[in-house]
Amino acid sequence: MRQDLIRLCSAAEGLLEAHYSNMLTALDNPLDHLGRFPYFDNYINLSKLEHDLLAGHVAAPARVATTGAAWPMAVR
Repeated sequence: MRQDLIRLCSAAEGLLEAHYSNMLTALDNPLDHLGRFPYFDNYINLSKLEHDLLAGHVAAPARVATTGAAWPMAVR
């Protein structure tokens, strides 16, 4: 049952991100409307937390690459 719930939540979050990605990219200035995405503040806070944790333990990078399936506003 737990695994089914995890899969259901994952699918729902994917649909939510796809919906808002499509909606925002249809606007003239999508970056001006990112706050409409329900998880936007959570993603900002998570990014800050991850940055602060890394900044305290490693040297600043010369280059940065972002990867992962959880990037909210993927270009379609």
